[in-house]
Amino acid sequence: MKVEKNFDLREFVSPGVWNRFGKNSIWFVNPWCISFAQFMKDYLTGEYDEEVIITINNWHYNGTPVRKWSCHRTYGYVHNQIKAGKKTATLSQHIGGQSHAIDFLARIKSTGKYIPANEIRAKILKHQHLMMSHGLTTIEGDRYAPTWLHADNRVTNLDHILIVGA
Repeated sequence: MKVEKNFDLREFVSPGVWNRFGKNSIWFVNPWCISFAQFMKDYLTGEYDEEVIITINNWHYNGTPVRKWSCHRTYGYVHNQIKAGKKTATLSQHIGGQSHAIDFLARIKSTGKYIPANEIRAKILKHQHLMMSHGLTTIEGDRYAPTWLHADNRVTNLDHILIVGA
């Protein structure tokens, strides 16, 4: 189900949520996540002068490696991570009734080359007022997001982008 020019709703939810709720899975995704994903695709495509592909969740087309928790995360996911002894943020912006965060990878379509997350973070910080005008308030540094970009719109009341785990 298309929710934006270049994005399908399944890119924002897990297979379990999609299988249970179908098109009503939209209930669990903050509209900002969808619009910001499209903005970043368009922005990065302009920055690199060629099409950039943004990957959030790719489980619905058997992407590799499979990604299925890069936007909305259920409490069950958190419980299973803890039960398995894995470190997880129990109060993440990804968790709850409606996700306010996306994690994404970006790659150049023509070459398939991934754009390093630190390169994207540098572009965001260089143009942070533009990014903030599109609702971005927070990113994670490479300590928490070494190979992907985490972006969210939590309320910070700051005049700059908050970097968590820099």
